[in-house]
Amino acid sequence: PKFSGVVADFISSIIDLPQEKGYFYSLAQNFERELIKGEIILKPSSMSYYPEIKYNFQDTEIELHRTSSTVSELAPLFLYLKYIIEPGNILIIEEPEAHLHPKNQRILAKYLVRLIRKGVYVLITTHSDYLLEQLSNFIMLGKIKSQERIEKYKYDDQDYLKADEIGTYVFAYDKKAKGHKINKVEITEEEGISQEEFLKIN
Repeated sequence: PKFSGVVADFISSIIDLPQEKGYFYSLAQNFERELIKGEIILKPSSMSYYPEIKYNFQDTEIELHRTSSTVSELAPLFLYLKYIIEPGNILIIEEPEAHLHPKNQRILAKYLVRLIRKGVYVLITTHSDYLLEQLSNFIMLGKIKSQERIEKYKYDDQDYLKADEIGTYVFAYDKKAKGHKINKVEITEEEGISQEEFLKIN
């Protein structure tokens, strides 16, 4: 069957995944275990040239199309993290919070921060004020001592952001220009990412 360019590129990259584990393999495994309570695996297929992507949950292998939307939507991210992404790369994710419970958005934010700390440039689009709020929390965590982050808040030493390490922009429709303008959102160490745009009702 014919696929769109994005899907075709993804399938192509999965076929060509390297055999060896990538730089972020262990981080990706921790991410999987915490968020989906299992693991995304690749298995050779006897019926096709393409490998099968499965969800291993409590020693039961489930075909990806039979899994929840959370698992199937995040499977590409986990595989890219395990085998392809390296420090210095740009990782672009469209609406990573889609199909995620707020508790899981909190986990997602933590691992995005860990990737940033390890030198990955992360670019996301989002409609989630909750996800932005979580990222704001990591900016505020950057103001306290690492020992307090670990002992009081149960985070790791590297679980923080600096205000100048993150940029947030809103695409707003401009009636006069008959198009969208990109406006920068204020970020401070005291309050994190401004929530003003989410409070507006049009």
